Amino acid sequence: MKLERVTRDPQAVPFPLVFGALAILCTVAAAILVRIPGAWLLTPLRCPFLALTGLPCPTCGGTRAFAALAGGNLWRALLLNPLVTVTVVGILAAAAGSLWRRLTRRFALRFSLNRREEFALRGALATAAALHWTFLILRR
Repeated sequence: MKLERVTRDPQAVPFPLVFGALAILCTVAAAILVRIPGAWLLTPLRCPFLALTGLPCPTCGGTRAFAALAGGNLWRALLLNPLVTVTVVGILAAAAGSLWRRLTRRFALRFSLNRREEFALRGALATAAALHWTFLILRR
């Protein structure tokens, strides 16, 4: 794996900042949504996959995890849905780093992986997703 300094293209879309803003918006929306009484909603907040199969989907508990993050309760968010929580925290960290580098006019960073490292990373991510889904199923 190589970490390279790259010259920032002023016309390029700052994806970490965009995804960070979206993560913040989703977190705020989830915090508002879980506080709305069920009687006010047009449809109940039920996972269609859970309703059809009786098994939680990999994102079950994600809305409540977002809401827990909005309330500052990281441990509860991790218990509700570890994958969503780690993803959101990672996106926010990347966005904060990108914003800091932009404000201080520092260089941009880019990770380069060779073919074997990319294959290993994809395998590790697939294994993490499978373990996460197993956790959600067994927790039920």
